[in-house]
Amino acid sequence: MSTADIAELMARLGKAAVAAAAALAVASTGTKNEALTRAAAAIRARRSEILEANAQDVTAASAAALRGPLLDRLRLDAKRVEGIARSLEEIVALEDPVGTVAA
Repeated sequence: MSTADIAELMARLGKAAVAAAAALAVASTGTKNEALTRAAAAIRARRSEILEANAQDVTAASAAALRGPLLDRLRLDAKRVEGIARSLEEIVALEDPVGTVAA
């Protein structure tokens, strides 16, 4: 992937994030919680694909001389993937902060 391709991809992701933020700002708590629950389920369902892609990322990072804690932070295993899914479910259990004022 060229630098120009990466720049284009990042620009598209940024625009999509802005659009998603606008939609989430008016989404109900139930809608957001359902999306998070489905995301957790999708992560679990696609764990093998995620781990396979991550192995490729780790190989590329290692070839690019990434070492130590940085390489470890990139590396996923089944336990870490499950932790990601569980974290989404933990967010569902929290009170929706939209519309509240933090003191």
